[in-house]
Amino acid sequence: MPSIQATRLVTVSTAILTGHGVPRSTAKIVAASLVKSNLLRHDSHGVMRLPRYLDCMKQGKIAPRAQPVVVRSA
Repeated sequence: MPSIQATRLVTVSTAILTGHGVPRSTAKIVAASLVKSNLLRHDSHGVMRLPRYLDCMKQGKIAPRAQPVVVRSA
């Protein structure tokens, strides 16, 4: 399995998301969260989710320009 530095993976994931209409600030948060999941060994919630997110955007299930809101913080 190839190894990619976490910072590079955040950069690439951010670029993918912004390329699909997600504002850069939101894309960076989502990308960092996905990579953190991978680093914590929760790969099922990591960057492997990106293709699904992109499919959901194409289907109109995810609005790429929506503003996320924190409803509860740990």
